[in-house]
Amino acid sequence: EAPPPDPSITQVKFFISQPRRIAAKALVERIRSCEPKHRNKFALRMGHGWREYESNKTQAWFVTTGYLTRLLANHPERFDDCTHLVVDEVHERSVDTD
Repeated sequence: EAPPPDPSITQVKFFISQPRRIAAKALVERIRSCEPKHRNKFALRMGHGWREYESNKTQAWFVTTGYLTRLLANHPERFDDCTHLVVDEVHERSVDTD
C-alpha cells in the first residue's frame, strides 16, 4: 500500500501525455484497474471532445500529446493550478512534442 500523501500539498493536478490515443486509453484503464480505491481520480481526454471517466474527483488526466498542445495554445489558464506535467515518449519526436 502506498504511503499517505504529503499534507502540505492541498490538491494535485496532473496531465500525463501519450503520443497515441491507444496508449493513453490503455494506461488510464490499467491504472484504474490496479488502483480501485483511487480510480475516480484518473480520467482520459483526447481530441474531438473525447472524455472518459471524468468526475469532480478527477486529479489526473491522461491525454494525447496533440490534445495537450492544443490545450496549452488555446487555454493556457488551465495550467494555472497544474502541479505536474508528464510528457511521456518525448524521444519520439513530432511537431507536437517539439
